[in-house]
Amino acid sequence: MNRKNELNLGDAIDKFLDDYRLRNKYDENYILSNWETLMGKTIARHTKSLRIKDKKIYISIEYAALRQELSFSKEKILSILNQNFKEPVIKEVIIC
Repeated sequence: MNRKNELNLGDAIDKFLDDYRLRNKYDENYILSNWETLMGKTIARHTKSLRIKDKKIYISIEYAALRQELSFSKEKILSILNQNFKEPVIKEVIIC
């Protein structure tokens, strides 16, 4: 009983996100909700706030030493955050 219009659930969700132009928002929320998994427990524990706007992620860190160290690793953070996506979700990392 294989029909032409049948999609598996993953493909149907992908089509829905693309058709209704929700893909970018979905990907941004994935990054925010999986911050600890992506960046590790230490960085997540010392992150005061995160927000994404216009393909830029604003990361607020509570300790100056960690803030300084992360500012030297912006390119690495960018590649970690974008590694699971077809197109880059984040284009710039701003540490505050």
